[in-house]
Amino acid sequence: MEAGDLVLRRAGRVAARSPMDKEAYMIDRMRISLWASLVMLSSWCAAAHAGTQTVDLVRSTLQNVADAAGIYQYEGGTLENTSGSNLGTYEVIRRTGSGTSTYNTALTTITLFLPPAATGQAPNVIIIQGAWSFNSGDFVGSVVAASNRFHWLIGSDAASTIPSGSTSKLVLTWVGSNQLTF
Repeated sequence: MEAGDLVLRRAGRVAARSPMDKEAYMIDRMRISLWASLVMLSSWCAAAHAGTQTVDLVRSTLQNVADAAGIYQYEGGTLENTSGSNLGTYEVIRRTGSGTSTYNTALTTITLFLPPAATGQAPNVIIIQGAWSFNSGDFVGSVVAASNRFHWLIGSDAASTIPSGSTSKLVLTWVGSNQLTF
C-alpha cells in the first residue's frame, strides 16, 4: 500500500483503495453532506415563513369605569373576517393609572372568543396583551396565551388600528407556516 491509499475496515478485513477510489469516496461524502445540508436548510426555511391574519373587531359596547387608581375601559363586540363573516366575539379591557399617563396609554388585554369544538363547551380563546394609545387609537402587543388549538400563536406580534368608526383592524403576525383558520 502506498501512503496515499485509503484503508477501510469492513467485517474485520482490511481493504486497500487506490487514490482513484479515494477520490470517488470523497465525492460521495461531499454529495451526502450537501444533501444533508439541503434537507436541514429546507426544514429551517419552512419554519421561517411568516403568517399573517387580519380580522375586524366590530365594537358593540364601550364602557368606562373609574376607581381610585384610574379607569377601566371595557369594549366588546363581534370578531369578523375581512369579508364580514362572523368568526366569534371579543372583549377588550384597558387600564389606566399612574404609570400610563406619560404616554397617554393603557395596558390592554384583548381576548378573542372562537367557537368551541362542541356545542356547550367553553370557547377557544386567543389572549393578547400590550399597550393602547389614546392619542392614535393604535395598539401593539403580542399573543400571551391561547387554547390548545391555537397554542402555536403564542409569541405572535399583534397590532391594531381604527381606520374608521367603531371597527378596529387587528393583525396577527407569526413565524411558522400560515395555518390559522377560523
